Amino acid sequence: MRIIWLFVISITLSLFFTPDVHPYFNFTVDELQDRAFIVNKDDTISIPRVNGTVTVDGKLDEPFWDQAVMWKLPYEIRIGENVAAPMETYVLMASTESEFRIAFIALDPEPNRIRASLTDRDSWSRTEDDHIGVYIDTFGDKRNAYYIAVNARGVQYDAMRLDRGGQGTSDDSGFDFMWESAATITDHGYIVEIALPYRYLRLSNNANNGKVTWNLKPFRVIPRSHRYEISPVQWDYNRNCFLCQIPAVTIDDPDRSFRPLQMIPYTSAIYDEQQAHSEFDPAIGIDMKYQTTDWAIDATILPDYSQVETDAFQMTTNIRFLPRFPEHRPFFSERTDLIRFPISQTIYTRTLIDPTVGLRWTGKTGPHNFLMLGLHDKVTWLLLPGRDASASTVLDQQSWNAMFRYRYDMSADAVMGVFATDREFEGGYNRLISADGQFALDNRHTFVTQVIGTSTRYPDDVATTFDMPEGNFTGFGYIARLNRSGRHWNYNIETRDFEDTFITGMGMQQRVGIRTGAASTSYDLYPDHDIVRRIGSYVRFSGTWDRTSHTPLNLSTRGGLIVSAIKQLYVDAHVQQEREQFIDRDFNTTRYGMFFRIIPSHWYRFTTRFSTGDAIDYRLVELMTSFDGYISNSFNLFDRQLQISHDINYYKLYHSITAQNAWIHRTYAELQLTPELAIRNIAQWRDFKWNDPRYTGTPDHQQTFENQFLVRYRFNYATAIYAGAYGRWDTQDDNSNNMWQVFAKISYLI
Repeated sequence: MRIIWLFVISITLSLFFTPDVHPYFNFTVDELQDRAFIVNKDDTISIPRVNGTVTVDGKLDEPFWDQAVMWKLPYEIRIGENVAAPMETYVLMASTESEFRIAFIALDPEPNRIRASLTDRDSWSRTEDDHIGVYIDTFGDKRNAYYIAVNARGVQYDAMRLDRGGQGTSDDSGFDFMWESAATITDHGYIVEIALPYRYLRLSNNANNGKVTWNLKPFRVIPRSHRYEISPVQWDYNRNCFLCQIPAVTIDDPDRSFRPLQMIPYTSAIYDEQQAHSEFDPAIGIDMKYQTTDWAIDATILPDYSQVETDAFQMTTNIRFLPRFPEHRPFFSERTDLIRFPISQTIYTRTLIDPTVGLRWTGKTGPHNFLMLGLHDKVTWLLLPGRDASASTVLDQQSWNAMFRYRYDMSADAVMGVFATDREFEGGYNRLISADGQFALDNRHTFVTQVIGTSTRYPDDVATTFDMPEGNFTGFGYIARLNRSGRHWNYNIETRDFEDTFITGMGMQQRVGIRTGAASTSYDLYPDHDIVRRIGSYVRFSGTWDRTSHTPLNLSTRGGLIVSAIKQLYVDAHVQQEREQFIDRDFNTTRYGMFFRIIPSHWYRFTTRFSTGDAIDYRLVELMTSFDGYISNSFNLFDRQLQISHDINYYKLYHSITAQNAWIHRTYAELQLTPELAIRNIAQWRDFKWNDPRYTGTPDHQQTFENQFLVRYRFNYATAIYAGAYGRWDTQDDNSNNMWQVFAKISYLI
């Protein structure tokens, strides 16, 4: 009988005192706090190598994770500055012979408030989705890093984080590679598991005693009334760098015997019918990548440069310079940090329109970085810049294009490089050579400079038609910039100079024959208040002068006030006073503007911006009044599985009568039926009117409607099936230029 009672008592006690082991990992929540440690920014943490198999399923129930090192993310670095994190987050890390493994346990006392989209890879919002991520600088040089993130529903995002010192950071989201991840939402928050195969990573050869050193920063983003960012280390906003502040880790030297060759063959077919003719256009091509730890060779034959998503309409009724469009083509996605320059127009890869074959070699060995590219284009795109406006033309003749880049990373605070391009075509050429540098003078000040020399010849008929120089001519340009980075006070001072014969043949420098100077400063306050979290002010002065006559072409002063508040409310109101000379006439203008964005709930976002005041009519060369407005409504429905947005652009230019009146409507809708299958529809409407009878060479009324319907089934970032239809209905007065297409495309990663 006594034995029975002891058995009953033991069972009862076990019910009350058994540790609360989580069903998705092998330890209790209390054990997380005991096991995890807080990282010091200056520490170097050893990541263990662990043997054993792991299934990437969003559950950490394998013995493998018992041996992993565990960090805690204790600091909120946005909105608060290095205050206690509002929620607990734990990160587990371990390596195997072939992979780097990292897992996140993101606890949340209100898991019903977790918001995350089920959408296409790279397409979810890093502002509005609950997600975790990690920056990994595999070379340990604090210049660029892999940016890897997964939202709470397991959708991936990858990019390259480029550290530009005092110029801030930028992310190249066109970069993609193969890796695994899975996420599980639980009663305590959510779990994310990630596996990064070494064979797809660029790795340094800095092994020392069998160990390599990386810089690594895991983080978590919690979107609620504000966007909170959680960090393992405190952040210094008075430093002019990002990657220099993330902790260092060591791992066992990965296996370097692999030499993976990736091939992405594709085939597509388009049936195109227009009023004058119909055409069936099948295509086949292949992209290839051969990668070692130090360098990669990318080759393309008859590359797939088709845009799955059409370029968005832009307002072009009263512009002086050509519009720019983003680059989405995969051939240019490797090491884009090497073609980012202080003069941002140095290279614009969309000048390469219809290539047949291309070869690119990129690499890094210690502090040495290089890029070489050769490409044959069926046509030749020429930019024709000027002092007051720019134009372009496309020649129906082939061109050969070459590019070379070398950059020496002296340290995390200083880099220097040279760059050269060469474009050869019948009757002409363009060659460019450049030197650039970036130097941190101290923790807050950065000096950036670039000088460029060009040599050009246009075909005789092009030079005559567009009033460009004849024969061979050279040009010169430079920029010098000093900026201060700080939590509260920032400033920027710069000067530029471009000769009127300065031509960036593979770039987009559109205004030449000028000197410019600019100075700007801003001051921000961060009140410790539950509603208003940032109040900022800024002032900017800029001037442009004719470099021959020294005549002022543009003198501008702009000042504004910024407020950031609860419910992710952001307001920027500004006023701009400007004196501008255009076609040798002087104009004085005053304009007022505002940008307003609010995200009042997890399913709705509202954005608007407008400006009004004096404006120059660049066609009639006279002063008028304009109103430029933009409104966007975005909805995330059915647990963020359906995304709908509607954007409106409106532009009105008027004096005694309305001279120009323009509308652009764009509606985007995408339904992600499963993690692989989605349907999407994009509709665009453009309605431009030029009502003043003095306009010449322009239709009085132009209307264009585009609609694209797409079905997408994606297996991984490169293996996908697309099928859809596209139609365009275009009218200019009584003339029409209508067309429609049906298309299909298959790409497969080998």
